Amino acid sequence: MTSSRIGADRLIRILGNLSPSDVAVLRRLEQHRYLQTEQLARFEFTDRPTKLAALRAAHRSLKRLRQLGLILMLERSIGGINRGSSAAIWTITNTGLRASQTAASHGEQPRRRFAEPTLMFLRHELAVADLHLRLLEGASVVGATIHTMELEPLCWRRYVGQLGAMLTLKPDTSARIESARYDSAYFFEVDRSTEPPHRILAKCLQYQEYYRSGEEERRSGVLPLIIWVVPNEARREQLLRHLTPSNAVEQRLYRVLLPDEVPLVVADDDEIGALSNRKAGDD
Repeated sequence: MTSSRIGADRLIRILGNLSPSDVAVLRRLEQHRYLQTEQLARFEFTDRPTKLAALRAAHRSLKRLRQLGLILMLERSIGGINRGSSAAIWTITNTGLRASQTAASHGEQPRRRFAEPTLMFLRHELAVADLHLRLLEGASVVGATIHTMELEPLCWRRYVGQLGAMLTLKPDTSARIESARYDSAYFFEVDRSTEPPHRILAKCLQYQEYYRSGEEERRSGVLPLIIWVVPNEARREQLLRHLTPSNAVEQRLYRVLLPDEVPLVVADDDEIGALSNRKAGDD
């Protein structure tokens, strides 16, 4: 992260040279911390006639923001289906963070300390961004509205545990989605097959402890459905084998989905929608 500080006047001049799309890219990087070029094109350049045109527009914006010192490209990249420049990974600098907050009229937040993230952490962050994109794209197709989409730490919940200690539930993200028939709430956990199943079970039980505390009922009046998004069918079967036999797990509160199934969340799916619309305390 760049350590140089610039004055408020220069920051205003920089903002004056940015397009609305440039500012939107900064805001998105502030929200997600790490994004690939291809993901930024899908987030912010959907008005372009083709995917290639969206990628080219994203490249131009990223080049401009990088030259101004508002963003930087990580040294490492992640292969797979997205290779080359579209797979480059970007993050916002402290100067970019100030610019983003100034554009949004937010007070300046504490500076971020930058350290090269681990590959495991990066893969998880990019998978969370992919989940966000799948929800947005699914909502666009069916005419649903995503009212809120909170990432960590904004989606974390503090509550009093059974022994009286203050605890923190840490979902990867939360969302409130309105479709034609449902106004639904969700917690999402993005699983990368890196945790042993017993830790997944422990997290499920923590969700149930949080629900029993009554904090979510006081906060929103609904019990969000918990969606585990897993990378493949083998992982889903593994988790279900460990969760299904446990009498302690209230299975009505959970679903295990593959990435391609995420649009079911916004598609008026009866099974998912009815459960997530259940008022807290209902049977």
